[in-house]
Amino acid sequence: MSGLLLVDQLPFRLGLSIEIFERPMQTRLTLQDSYRCPICRHGTLQNMAMMDAFSCSFCRHIFSVNLTDQVLQVEDQIPKNVWRWQGDRWGTLNPRNIDLSILVWVMGVFLITIPSGVIWLGAYVFPPIGGLMWNSFSVVWGAITFSAHFSIAAWLLFEHYQLPSYVAARIAVDRLKSRLKEQVRSRFDSAINGVRSTI
Repeated sequence: MSGLLLVDQLPFRLGLSIEIFERPMQTRLTLQDSYRCPICRHGTLQNMAMMDAFSCSFCRHIFSVNLTDQVLQVEDQIPKNVWRWQGDRWGTLNPRNIDLSILVWVMGVFLITIPSGVIWLGAYVFPPIGGLMWNSFSVVWGAITFSAHFSIAAWLLFEHYQLPSYVAARIAVDRLKSRLKEQVRSRFDSAINGVRSTI
């Protein structure tokens, strides 16, 4: 038995130390604690004063809380997504509305294929006359139509699924626009005040 090396003794014989990584203690959902937002995954959820609700500090969504079931529901968007607190992270509780998801995908496919298909069909049925400067116009026009309609369909899908990176980018753009508006407004007000002071 002396030649047998137990697995527990191996790191100590090799001069290594073992760090034990424990899963964080599972906690219950309470109104006093703050949590990471399940939508944007950037902000923190904090209790709203005198309400059984949370609000996100980043994306500004409002959530209702059911403490007995450990459930959080977003209240200011449709469909109303629901998450269950699993002690250290959020888990989605209900799948998306299948009928609405199918409708969004079908509309996206039609939005991409029908206009591009009409342009392709027109270019195929009525080909351009050879030797002209605008010979490749129908190909360029079809590519522009496809890319424009593809971007609209992608926006529609991002809005439907509310991907965290998309939500964070949209919020960052909104904050940048509001900051630029404030700067323009302050410069405009200072210019107006300068003109008024000279009068």
